[in-house]
This record gives sequence, structure tokens and C-alpha cells, in this order.
Amino acid sequence: MADPVQSDNAYPGLGGFSVSADGRVAYRAGTAPPRQLTWFDRTGKASPAAEPDSSVVVAPALSPDFRRVAAERTVQDKVDI
Repeated sequence: MADPVQSDNAYPGLGGFSVSADGRVAYRAGTAPPRQLTWFDRTGKASPAAEPDSSVVVAPALSPDFRRVAAERTVQDKVDI
């Protein structure tokens, strides 16, 4: 077995590997880098919206007043908003 095998960022739990008909295995080694949600003002200046996080963040959505963001994230196979 290889360790670590990187998983698909869009679909947690799906490994980055493939097996051919003759039994050879190809895999993507490594782990996902931390991600960080970032606000950008109208001039393009960036400021962090949250601490860097290695969990998978999906479908971010702005609040009606544009002051907050909600996103789905998966930590230890548990999904939360």
C-alpha cells in the first residue's frame, strides 16, 4: 500500500488512483494543502476570511448583506455548514 494517497478535493473519500486491467496501480501521492477563504475588496486587496484549513470546502454562499459566507465542509467524514 502507498501512503499517503491524495483524495479528490471535490469528492471527499474518492482516492486519486486507478488500476489497469493487468493489475498495475497508478496513484497521486501527497496530501491536500490547507485552503483559506479570502475576501477581496473592489481594488483587489485580499484579507483572510478564516484560518487556513485542510478540510474540503464546498459551495460557499454569501449572506444577503454580503458580510458573511457559509460553506459546506467535511471534517473526519462529517459534513457541516
